Formats: sequence, C-alpha cells, structure tokens
Amino acid sequence: GEINSTVTVTYELQSLTATEGDDFLASEGSIEFSSGNIQKAISVQVVGDAHLEITENFNIVFTYNGQQYVLPVEIKDDDIM
Repeated sequence: GEINSTVTVTYELQSLTATEGDDFLASEGSIEFSSGNIQKAISVQVVGDAHLEITENFNIVFTYNGQQYVLPVEIKDDDIM
C-alpha cells in the first residue's frame, strides 16, 4: 500500500547459529519511510575467517507499532580447504 505519512521502523540483529562478534558485527538503528520513499538499505558487516564452517544464520528483527517482523539471513562459508 501507499504511505501517507512518515513511518519509523527500528531494527536489530539477533544471533542464531551465527554469533555476534564472531560471525557478524552488532547493528541496530531505525529507518524512516515516507511517501515516495519506500525502499531503504541497512548494512550488516560479516566477519570473515579461515575456518571451514557450515552455513550459519541470524535474523534481522524489524519493529513497527509494537509488531515484530523477522528477516532470516544466511552466511554461507566461502573458505577453501
């Protein structure tokens, strides 16, 4: 639908099998949406290492108006053995 006013959404990262500090850096904040401005990007810094690992997961949890919306994220291993 359309946005007729400014909407602020907060976000935070939630560890699952990926661990904050070891696999990704903590991040939280808020983003604003308004009429004609409905796409936003957030940055998540993934921490690389030289260890062979399985695919790991974390969530980006968005909160708006007391409701939480969860976006699952996968970190695939790119290490060569």
